[in-house]
Amino acid sequence: MALKLTRQAGSKIYGGMYLDPDDLESSCQHRIWVRWVRDDDTANALVHIKSAAGVSERLVEVGGEPVRLCQGISFTLESVYNYTMKATPYCVECQRGGAAKEIIPQASFAFNAPRAYQIVRDDAVSRSQK
Repeated sequence: MALKLTRQAGSKIYGGMYLDPDDLESSCQHRIWVRWVRDDDTANALVHIKSAAGVSERLVEVGGEPVRLCQGISFTLESVYNYTMKATPYCVECQRGGAAKEIIPQASFAFNAPRAYQIVRDDAVSRSQK
């Protein structure tokens, strides 16, 4: 069974056998940076993949071939959709709100990897920080 993660453009996913939660960038074997997501006729996402072999750029399509990171570790693009954040009215008392309606394209990835391979989002909060 695959691990599924949904990410928006500009976010990163770190993968590795021995990830340090305090230093994901230098402890990861793979970093996947979601550059942009398109929810149109083609439904695809552009990702940058950093590994020991270097940096590569891939256009991943829904229903396309899996992207192989290394032996036994791969991911596919499962779906692409637009998440709509509703507009919030401005509150004079608390001086919050007033945000306009925003549409955020998101990509849903499915990872196939051994159980020992760790996958962490860039916005994950360490349990020790709670």
